[in-house]
Amino acid sequence: MSNTSLSRNIWGVGILLLGVGFLLDALNVIEFNNFAATWWPSLIIIGGLGALLGNPRNWLLPLGFTAVGVVMQLNQLDVVDVNIGALIWPVIVIAVGLSLLLRQGFNRPNTTTEDTSDLFAALAGIDNKVTSQSYKGGKVSAVMGGVSLDLRKADIKDVAQLDLFAFWGGVEVKVPETWRVNVSGTPLLGGWDNKVGKPENKKAPVLNINATCIMGGVDIKN
Repeated sequence: MSNTSLSRNIWGVGILLLGVGFLLDALNVIEFNNFAATWWPSLIIIGGLGALLGNPRNWLLPLGFTAVGVVMQLNQLDVVDVNIGALIWPVIVIAVGLSLLLRQGFNRPNTTTEDTSDLFAALAGIDNKVTSQSYKGGKVSAVMGGVSLDLRKADIKDVAQLDLFAFWGGVEVKVPETWRVNVSGTPLLGGWDNKVGKPENKKAPVLNINATCIMGGVDIKN
């Protein structure tokens, strides 16, 4: 299993268990609210570690989130006594400053010739260019992060399927002017913007995009 798939699975399992816990509490099966009130900072730790696994080159911000989560969890367990509100903003400012100095806020643009995309950005950014001449699509996810997928040098033999997921984040897809793009999906306090024009060629390659936007956005353009 790749780091991208592992990181995506960690986030997915974490969110699923959280939803199940609140559902069981609402059904009076278990008392999950009290448990969540004590251990909720562990979600920050798990999220930071998941982001670190999925994109280890952008280690600084995920590591900072993990460290903040550890301190907050220790504070909830009365192991330490700190003012969390006063702690978070200085840590974020320091992390952003170090990211700029070390150029680790976002990945440097990378180019791939692979026929499928499998990208996952959490608390970070990915800039990916594809030059495959037989592109088939794939999966792109952004959770509190951003992904830029540049397909302008790629080509499709017939039809490709691309699944996009944005949760408190954004995905940008750039396609050639010769492609036809069809977009469908599920917006929840978010949405997508398809700025791609329709080519005159009726036999133009087709990219079908399925977008799920939860408090996030997808931008598709030439």
